[in-house]
Amino acid sequence: MTAGHEAAQDDPELVVLAALREAGWIFRPWVEAGQTLGLAGSFTDRDFTDAVFIADRDDARAVRLLADQPGAKGGVVWDCAGSLRDVVAELLALPAPHTRLAPQLVIGKWP
Repeated sequence: MTAGHEAAQDDPELVVLAALREAGWIFRPWVEAGQTLGLAGSFTDRDFTDAVFIADRDDARAVRLLADQPGAKGGVVWDCAGSLRDVVAELLALPAPHTRLAPQLVIGKWP
């Protein structure tokens, strides 16, 4: 068994994050005011961006953001917070942007 497989057994969330990365997500350190707070990931599809912020396995948040449009202010169209496992499950269940069931109504500003 490789070290990667052992890590995946110990942290199944790593498998999901690796799958997101393979699907085109970009991950980087989440840094604010010079302090590393965790890991951030994002994926952009035209005028929508999905983002996930991971402080630890029990503290994560994901959002879908709509960019500003001519004559309309963008913002948050979907938001989920909780454990990494729960947030990633909700994120994976989220309909793709621009599909019939995808959230498109702005429910809040970012940030």
